[in-house]
Amino acid sequence: MSEIKSSFTGKAGLYSRFRPSYPDSALRYLADDVGLAGLDLAEPGCGTGMFTMKAADFAHMVYALDTNDDMLAACREAAFGKPNVKVSKGRAEESGLD
Repeated sequence: MSEIKSSFTGKAGLYSRFRPSYPDSALRYLADDVGLAGLDLAEPGCGTGMFTMKAADFAHMVYALDTNDDMLAACREAAFGKPNVKVSKGRAEESGLD
């Protein structure tokens, strides 16, 4: 686990810049067809929060979790001003979420 965690250290900027985003059609599918609109969602391994920010547009609350401080800092910055996003350090199984 520590190898994965450390492999992203110092790379949040590059990750944000070069990782492709999610297509709007995929987000509409999750929100409307799957029925996730208005629900509370958790994103373990949220990284820089790319999916978290998109999900915040249709979810009631999004809980973003990661173990890497650099990635979490980028996610917190992206989530600034979004009251329905809670960014926390930790692993999914240690989060206390159902």
